[in-house]
Amino acid sequence: MTGLARVLDDVLTVVTTTEQDTSWTRRWDTADEMVRELSDHRDRVRLGDLSTLPELKFLFAPTGPLQDVSLSSGWGELFLRLAERFDGAYAEIMDS
Repeated sequence: MTGLARVLDDVLTVVTTTEQDTSWTRRWDTADEMVRELSDHRDRVRLGDLSTLPELKFLFAPTGPLQDVSLSSGWGELFLRLAERFDGAYAEIMDS
């Protein structure tokens, strides 16, 4: 769980320190909505609540909402590295 929380922390750092273009995703109308949702996921994970894990898997999926935002906001390469870390943390959780 710690690895997953770290990935979410790192994503939140990116999306809160640079301007985000959410126009290419229907998921969020504004960057603030995206930050609120990601923060909620992170807080749940920190508390040991993995009930939103399927939703997180969708957010980090190829051509998913986070990749759409990353590409339109200029951090597409970083997203790929974060998504790889997410996949590793997800696999650890599923294997335990």
